[in-house]
Amino acid sequence: GVYIHDIAGWGRASDTLGDDLFEFANNTNWSSQYRAWLSAGTVFLSLRLVRKTNWPQQSIAMSLEKIGYVKVPAFRPTWSTHAPAFTWGTPNNKVNSIGLRVDQDGSIRVETLEPNVGLNANGVIAGTITWPCEWN
Repeated sequence: GVYIHDIAGWGRASDTLGDDLFEFANNTNWSSQYRAWLSAGTVFLSLRLVRKTNWPQQSIAMSLEKIGYVKVPAFRPTWSTHAPAFTWGTPNNKVNSIGLRVDQDGSIRVETLEPNVGLNANGVIAGTITWPCEWN
C-alpha cells in the first residue's frame, strides 16, 4: 500500500476497509467480491460482480440496480459518483455503457447509460470507483 514519512518514521497511509463499512448481499442476481481501502481521505472500492441470471435488455435510457450499501455515513460520498466499468458477457456488444455508481445515501449500484443493454448469466462487471469522504 501507500506509505508516508512523518516525525515518527514511515507508516501506512492507507487502511483496508471491511464488512463493518460495506454490505454486499449475495443475492439471486449477483455474486459480488470487493476490496476497499482508504487513503488520504479517499475511499477506493474495487468491485467484481458476476451476473447469475440473464439481465434482459432495457427499454429505458438509464437503469440502476442496487448491489450494495455503504453503512457508515462518514464514508459516503458528498455527491453521487459514477465510474465506468470493464464488462464482458453482453449479448449486444455494449460493454462501454455499463458503470458503477455510489450515491449520497450510500447505495452502490450498477448503472447502464444506453438503452438495450443486457448482461448474460456469468457475465462480469469489474471496476474501481473512488470518492472523497468526511472521515478523519
